[in-house]
Amino acid sequence: METIIVSKEKLEDYKKEVTTLKDVAVAIKIKNDKQLIEADEMAVEIKKRLKKFEEFFSPVVLAAHTAHKAATNARNIVCDPLKDASKAISTSIAIYKQEQQKKIEEAERKARETAEKKEREKREKLEAQAKEAEESGNDEKAEDLREKKEEVYVAPRPTKTTVKTQTSVRLIWQIDQITDKSKVPDVYKDIDEGKLKRAKNLDPNLVVPGVTFRKVATGAVRTK
Repeated sequence: METIIVSKEKLEDYKKEVTTLKDVAVAIKIKNDKQLIEADEMAVEIKKRLKKFEEFFSPVVLAAHTAHKAATNARNIVCDPLKDASKAISTSIAIYKQEQQKKIEEAERKARETAEKKEREKREKLEAQAKEAEESGNDEKAEDLREKKEEVYVAPRPTKTTVKTQTSVRLIWQIDQITDKSKVPDVYKDIDEGKLKRAKNLDPNLVVPGVTFRKVATGAVRTK
């Protein structure tokens, strides 16, 4: 299809032409039959001009629309599988990293408990020694032992960290199940799961009657 190109100069001429016509039409005040006939004739002329310019520009608009649609379809054919592939592998990486993070957090918790237990045992031992010193009349030694007791600190054992990758991990809310459709508010009826998930991710504290949510890992690859 042939594409019509309108120069800036020509477009400016068209703009002046139609703007003048618009200003005249807006200024018209009909007070008698003669002015009515003149206004009617101008209305016919305006419709003719409108039809002429719509027909003039339609091929350009149609060609652009067709080209845009074709380019979009071609892009989707090539890009959509890659988007699916990226999402699949990013999610797999995210799930693994989430599982590893849980293991690290559990190891850190146990390390803290072990360290706290050792601290407690050392303090108890120093306190017992301080009491023995007091009973022996050695108040200075007892005071020194109690000062040491307050300074006791056992650092938790370092835990292994996750491997750093270019894939970020975040948790998003997904619908676990619709437990009672009748209780779901009208705003979420049909049921629009997409709308429900978007609302939950915007407000993590959202509670929707008849619906339970769960968190799932999702990933995104950062490209340099």
